[in-house]
Amino acid sequence: MRKILLLLLFASIGTSLFAQGHDQRFYFKLDLESGNIFTCAAFAGVSAGLNAATHRSFSINAYTINNIKAKENTDVKNYEWNKTNAEDLFKDIQTGARIGVKTDYESFVNIGFYGSVHYKLNQFKLEDFATKEFQKHSIHRVLFGLSALMQLGGYGRDFKAFFEAGARYAIATKYQNPYGADKSGLNNGIISHWAFHFSPNGSTIGFQDIGVFFDMNHYNLLKDKAFAQSTINEIKMWTIGITFAITPGQANR
Repeated sequence: MRKILLLLLFASIGTSLFAQGHDQRFYFKLDLESGNIFTCAAFAGVSAGLNAATHRSFSINAYTINNIKAKENTDVKNYEWNKTNAEDLFKDIQTGARIGVKTDYESFVNIGFYGSVHYKLNQFKLEDFATKEFQKHSIHRVLFGLSALMQLGGYGRDFKAFFEAGARYAIATKYQNPYGADKSGLNNGIISHWAFHFSPNGSTIGFQDIGVFFDMNHYNLLKDKAFAQSTINEIKMWTIGITFAITPGQANR
């Protein structure tokens, strides 16, 4: 699955670089998101290089906060946002791409849609109801989505605002936990996606796509009786992210 996702990602990057040079109505974004400040900074460096090479806000970064709730009076511990242990650096990672089309870029109001594919990793600790000790859980998912897009501000304007609304279907690919359950113990389900971001224009502006997004899981991550011992029976999650794109020397187009 990971090899397939990587192939799709590299193919979409090549396609986007060709298409963006020929048609401004083509929409493409490469997302690199993390809940750890050091990983987010590393992603930002990668994105800055890609955006400098393409003179566009082609690669978008986000710092994310993932809220995880468990029932049965079970406490949750997230890994740290500012530490460098492996679990902390990769506690909340999401990478992927959005590909779609928009209407005429010269108009003030433009609409469009895009499809998306993302790979999401969440690592956290849950309190065992019996022992009261915190145990590591790691959930891997692939997200396939479809979203609508509205752009306010034409291509030549100094300021553009974007609104996005859509849904993503999450498919569990791996589950690591202390109880011996595998991915069959996880549900698949719908995640709603809402976003607002804006982009100032001009060759001296070094930041684009500044905004926020909100993703809400509408399902219980755990299936009934996922574990042999009934310690935890429900995990729900939502994510809020702060988005930005570093665009050194972005060209006026």
